[in-house]
Amino acid sequence: MLRPVLVALVFTAAVPASAGAAPILTTDRACYAPEELISFAGQGFTPDAKIVFIFGANGRFGQAETTAFPTGAFTYALRAPQLSEFNADSPTLDLFVTANDQAKIGPDGAIVGPPEESFAAAQFRVSEWSIDVAKWNRSDASAKRGQSVKLVTRGWTILGPTLYAHYVRGGKAVHSQKIGALTGDCGDLTKKFKAFPFAAKAGKYAVRFSASARWNKQDPWLGYRAVRFAG
Repeated sequence: MLRPVLVALVFTAAVPASAGAAPILTTDRACYAPEELISFAGQGFTPDAKIVFIFGANGRFGQAETTAFPTGAFTYALRAPQLSEFNADSPTLDLFVTANDQAKIGPDGAIVGPPEESFAAAQFRVSEWSIDVAKWNRSDASAKRGQSVKLVTRGWTILGPTLYAHYVRGGKAVHSQKIGALTGDCGDLTKKFKAFPFAAKAGKYAVRFSASARWNKQDPWLGYRAVRFAG
């Protein structure tokens, strides 16, 4: 379900909304991974009015609400949902949202005044944060030095512009390798790369992918627990 987030905000130079202007709804980004923070901003709504958000995709709907400031503007924050909450297939969900000005809607549900002044709409994408190296999706995954493998990853969003692979053995990174640029609004990459491009000893390695050039277990990462290096 969509989860509201409490945020502390400071406002300066507030300007009242113009009468008769169509309201506007925006998001701070175009794409989010599940559980990432979505920041909504609205303007041109009725001062102090209740604002009801309706989210919809694939015949499923969600709802949240906030209150406009005396200026007719508002900000609101929610965690991005899981794809399953809106019955979306992997790997992405395009979610539509309307912010509805309840002061412009009568007790019988009829819109008071011009319809375009009663709501504002926006759209954003939710992308799985995932990584896939098909040759390593097995319990006996293995690789040889310089072996070409194909990687498909998505949903890195704001974590960083570049993807790196880190080869970890005994809890320590023994080599880090630049894979390529994460592109688009969602931070995606599909690329073939040469695995184990260093003088590694035979044995099992954990292969971790992150947006940091140096391995740090505190950084967000995806990867494989055990890939046997045959030499």
